[in-house]
This record gives sequence, structure tokens and C-alpha cells, in this order.
Amino acid sequence: MIVSSLEGFIDAIQPFENVWFRGVASPKYELKPRVHWDKIDKSCEENLIYGFLRDQFRYHTSSNNNPWYMYALMQHHGLPTRLLDWSKSPLVALYFALTQNKIDEADNHRVWILNPYELNNYFTGNSNVFCPSQMSNAMRYIEREVYFDAENNEVKRSELGKLKLLFDSYLPSNLVDSLPHRLVAHPFAIETIPLDARMSAQQSVFSIHGTDDRSLDKLLDNNILTHVDIDVHSNTKILNQLNKIGITEDTIFCDLDSLAKRLRREQNLK
Repeated sequence: MIVSSLEGFIDAIQPFENVWFRGVASPKYELKPRVHWDKIDKSCEENLIYGFLRDQFRYHTSSNNNPWYMYALMQHHGLPTRLLDWSKSPLVALYFALTQNKIDEADNHRVWILNPYELNNYFTGNSNVFCPSQMSNAMRYIEREVYFDAENNEVKRSELGKLKLLFDSYLPSNLVDSLPHRLVAHPFAIETIPLDARMSAQQSVFSIHGTDDRSLDKLLDNNILTHVDIDVHSNTKILNQLNKIGITEDTIFCDLDSLAKRLRREQNLK
């Protein structure tokens, strides 16, 4: 479906409930995290994590050393991770789709629509969405009877009864205390606590990805993941509509630079 107005976009998403949104400038942007997008190997990934953990105290004063909090913090400040950003707000996702840099100027924009509950149910047999950063070590697992067979790209039922999925298995090894550590294959949808006003304003949530580096749309059915495309020629019109209802640079990014950018734009200044 292709829409050419804000009203058309809102009509297109009306049938969906309890879903997450991700806006991209072009369909050519695959649904995979930076670690997979940039083909970062395990050694490089661990060096990045180690360097951040070693030096972040110079600039960050929080005493929260929860590994999931730290991993979200890394993602939030631009370190390549296995996290992929989503939003609970369709208008936030639409704003990002319209303002990101494009691969090809002729491409339409796209807002992906994900059912996180169905994603988790498909891969684990558990339809809940958890917030691992707010769970104790003893609680950061779920028992399930199915598992994802990455080699055959299918979900199978365990012959051994219930399996235990440790959320921490998604984290890089140098963020995990328990040994041995084995990264799982399939993605999982999680919530997180907002680190600052920006994450709160953007209603940030995540999918976290394991060893399978394929784009989500190559892994999931249409009842779990779909999309709405936005006509490239309607970019300016819809962005102006968003601005009029308060979806602006500073309400999205919550900083003084964005406030100044909005004020310049409103006065037709560069």
C-alpha cells in the first residue's frame, strides 16, 4: 500500500493494534541491526563493547551496571549493537521515514509494522514482551517448548520438554556474567526503560538479533510484519502536516540543537 497524505497513513494503520513501527527512508534499508548491517565480526564486536565499558565513566555518571541498561545505552549513543530500534508511535516512525537520508532519491519511504507479540510467539512459543533490564538475574529467562532451527529456517517442538531461553544469551559475551555463553539464532522483541527524554519521546522499543543475520522481512510472515509505503513526492506535504500537529525536530530529539533547527526552519532560514 502506498499513501500520499497524513490522513491516508492514519487510515492505513487503523486496523493494527499492539504493534510497533519503524520508519526508513527507503525499502532498500534492511531490517537488521548495525552489527549485521556492517558485517562486524565477533572479535570486533567484543572490542567495541569492552572499549565502551572501559571508558564510559568519563562521560556517564550513572551507577546502573545492569547489562541490558548498558547495552541500550551503547545503542542510544551510536555504538553498533544487535539492537534494532522501533517505536510504539506511528507518527514518530513516519517522521523518521521522511527525514532520514535516502539510498536512492526515487525510492518511496516506508514504515514497517511489527507485531512483537507474534514475533516472540513464533520463535519461542511465548507471546509476551519482556523488559530484561528490569528483571533480576534469576528471572531473566522463559521456559518454552519450541525452538527456532536456524539451519532449516523453521520452528520445531522440543523432544526434551520445556527449554529455558535465557535473555542474556542475546548479549555479547563480555556483558554476561554466566559461563558458558552461547548466542541464540533468532530475534526477540523486548522493551526497555527510557534512558532520557529522547527515548521517552520516541517511545523506543527494540528487537534484538542473534546469529541469523537475515533481514526480518526474510524471516517473518505477513501476519507478523508488514509495511506502508509513502509516496516520495508527498514528502514535504506530509512533513508539514506532522509539524502542524507538533511532531517536530525538538519534540523528537529533545535537545537545544533541534530546538534551534526548528526555529530556523520556521523563519525560512538554513
